[in-house]
Amino acid sequence: MSAIPHEMADLTVEDFFCTPLRTRASISPDGTRIAYLAPWRERLNVWVESVYHAR
Repeated sequence: MSAIPHEMADLTVEDFFCTPLRTRASISPDGTRIAYLAPWRERLNVWVESVYHAR
């Protein structure tokens, strides 16, 4: 069984080294929230979001 290669768009050097939109993500010990750093008004801020669990 051979893998079929998928076409991917070329990644430019500028895209590869640009500032990430979100970074340093971590999940809370109880698994209900995710915290990460993201810019807001040209400064990095800590964002915390609840994780949705469909049951």
